[in-house]
Amino acid sequence: MEPADLLDRHGIEADVLEAAPAPPARRETLARVQAMPPQACVVCGERAATARIVSFPAAG
Repeated sequence: MEPADLLDRHGIEADVLEAAPAPPARRETLARVQAMPPQACVVCGERAATARIVSFPAAG
């Protein structure tokens, strides 16, 4: 669904919405991506840069 369709579906006029903020500068984005991961791995305790979902079908 396109954003305009979603707004129309909910009866929202696009011209009354505030403008979206400007995207961050590239250097800000790179700094965030390269920063030390904020969470420790729940298994080994090392800093975790990514997360994944593991499905355990027998667990209910």
